[in-house]
Amino acid sequence: MIRYRAAWVLPIAGRPIPGGVVAVERDLVASVGPHEGGAAEDLGNVVLLPGLVNAHTHLELSWMQGRVPPNPSMPGWARSLVGL
Repeated sequence: MIRYRAAWVLPIAGRPIPGGVVAVERDLVASVGPHEGGAAEDLGNVVLLPGLVNAHTHLELSWMQGRVPPNPSMPGWARSLVGL
């Protein structure tokens, strides 16, 4: 199990948790709650949203599959996309 600590954890079905922890086991959210000690990877001043699924798609870009190479930066990727 891996535990991640963040400045804020915003559960979809609960109240915001300042300094919360999200535990992940086998690629699934195992638990969400306040940090009560123990080892956790501190992600710093970020917000975690466990359970949020970003299911939007861009079907109009489907024809570009395999034509835009991966890029380590979002702006670089966007330049490749616009260039195509």
